[in-house]
Amino acid sequence: MRGKWALLILMFLNIVLSLHVAWGQGQWQGHTYPLMQANEEKPSSFLVIDTGGSGGPFGRGDPHYHLSDVDFVNLNEGWACGYGGVFMTKDGGLSWEREEPRGDWIRIRVVAPGEVYLLEGHHPGGRGKVFLWHTKDGGKSWERVEALEGKLSGYWDMFFRGKEGWIISGWNPSFHTSDGGKTWKEVNFDNLIGQAYKIAIPADVPSRNGYVLYVWGGAYKEGNWMARLLKSEDGGKTWKVLPLPEEMPAQAFAAMCFPTSRMGWIGLEGGKLLFTKDGGESWEWLKLPTERRVVALWIDQIGDGFASIDNSDVYHITDCLYETHDYGKTWQVVLSGYKQLNAIASIGPGYLWAVGYEPTLVPDDIVAILQRW
Repeated sequence: MRGKWALLILMFLNIVLSLHVAWGQGQWQGHTYPLMQANEEKPSSFLVIDTGGSGGPFGRGDPHYHLSDVDFVNLNEGWACGYGGVFMTKDGGLSWEREEPRGDWIRIRVVAPGEVYLLEGHHPGGRGKVFLWHTKDGGKSWERVEALEGKLSGYWDMFFRGKEGWIISGWNPSFHTSDGGKTWKEVNFDNLIGQAYKIAIPADVPSRNGYVLYVWGGAYKEGNWMARLLKSEDGGKTWKVLPLPEEMPAQAFAAMCFPTSRMGWIGLEGGKLLFTKDGGESWEWLKLPTERRVVALWIDQIGDGFASIDNSDVYHITDCLYETHDYGKTWQVVLSGYKQLNAIASIGPGYLWAVGYEPTLVPDDIVAILQRW
């Protein structure tokens, strides 16, 4: 009899212990995840919240739907935008205030506290349907940038740092300012590219010739459309085509991250990554533990980072965010379930935010904040 009781107690302790271990690995609206093809570092923890919308059927309530972009200027002030509106936080993302109503808000960049550029694009784009807005008073008032009226053809990407700014339009031309938006110049990338989709400007100290830029897009070669990567080492005055692997797919919309002028990653379809450590002269193929497209990418120069993948199919929900500590060679899952993360922002190691939406029949937006304790 004592043996039977001892066996029952042992079985109960095993069940409790297994539940404790599984819960300790973390879960949120998804399955409990083990470490996957990764080193033994403990996966990071995220606080997942929203901007405060309320939803209901038949258009009732105030659903905030979808966030497409996010940017932070310091530990407290950040901005996010999407179809549900434009939002600002003053407490590191824990709470958000809507600054602009629902609209076609696509990209947002913070230049300084209270100074923000906002890109509005009405689908499917085209001249007269894309507008750049600017505020210097924390969103109390916005001015449409008149110098670009009727000139922007698309809303693929945007970059601002100091007085330097770039609008990547898709079809040429894109636009560049070097005086804080007072004047803008058309950019055709020396006609080396037909469409431009993404821009990356590393954080290195510029050389005498200027800073380094990478621009991802496509061009025709011998009648065939192919992916193309351009590089400038003089602040965009001149450009050159970088070699890409022969097996690169022709239609390759990519996520891109270059923390230094020589080190960078490009995220592609099928969970594939390209990695360079010599400024794009040679490449190494890397692989996430997924076959889905890489949507957003952020990796720092010491090899720590995150990759978001396409998790928008409501009927085939899977993992959505992966983490690496070895320059992308191995990855582990940190978030899964009903979450689609469209953009990642960071102001340094340990400070990172990602935004997107819940891919459900009644979607709500999502803000994921990296926990630093």
